[in-house]
Amino acid sequence: TPGLTPLATPAATPAATPAPSGDHGGDGHGGAGAAKWGYSGATGPSFWGDLSEDWALCKNGQYQSPIDIVHADTLPAPADTVITSVTSNHFQDVSASISNAFTNAGFVTFNGHAVTANGPMSFFQHRGVWHKLLQFHFHTPSEHRMDGVLSDAEVHFVHQTLTGSLLVLGFLIEQAETTDPWAQGLFANLGSGEGEVQFPMNFTQFLANANVNANTGIPFYTYSGSLTTPPCSEGVTWLVFQDKLKFSAADINKLRALEGSNNRPVMPRNGRAITRRID
Repeated sequence: TPGLTPLATPAATPAATPAPSGDHGGDGHGGAGAAKWGYSGATGPSFWGDLSEDWALCKNGQYQSPIDIVHADTLPAPADTVITSVTSNHFQDVSASISNAFTNAGFVTFNGHAVTANGPMSFFQHRGVWHKLLQFHFHTPSEHRMDGVLSDAEVHFVHQTLTGSLLVLGFLIEQAETTDPWAQGLFANLGSGEGEVQFPMNFTQFLANANVNANTGIPFYTYSGSLTTPPCSEGVTWLVFQDKLKFSAADINKLRALEGSNNRPVMPRNGRAITRRID
């Protein structure tokens, strides 16, 4: 199934079928018999495209992620654009019908590549289409750059439509005195093994910490890209938000201790349009 129709680009984006594997879907291991990959040495990002014929896009793709988002080179969304503001009305969760708190049970683990959370049942609406949350995971430091600068970390909320198209919400993370309430305790009981730790995911609190409300749209950039892990499938819609989440030094260091440096280097933009929706 082709990915979502890309935003304005100087050339048509290849109609690749995003495969929810790697750290952007599935269990993070790429399936049985998959080639081994990592972030350094002979299995690092520079070699992903050579490790498996199924990962050729990691080397040859023209619409790869992450990228350096240079604000001066982005395009404002026209007044009549279909790129709508993102408010809390664009998020929905099954627990909302049985609880006043936007809360779900989730399970967090380190899968060998990233600290990943599975289980929270949430939906996000973009351009009139609902996308189901598959999982969210962390990268240290960030994968996307803003005006050439990396952030301390980045969290990716990976969503998929019923027809298989992928959309990722990317939130940069900066060090602060305390961790935002939605993530407090998220890593407290997480060791270096692959055991799962249950946690309560409060989406109401997350949206509040991300400055998402019912009235004012949260600023973001959007572009057509790819998974940032093998198989590097293209046709992925990215929304990278301008406002940063806040984590304590202790939590960022815990992520670093578990993950090491698990950020793919920025990829060539190749003339792609990056649209900003900043009200």
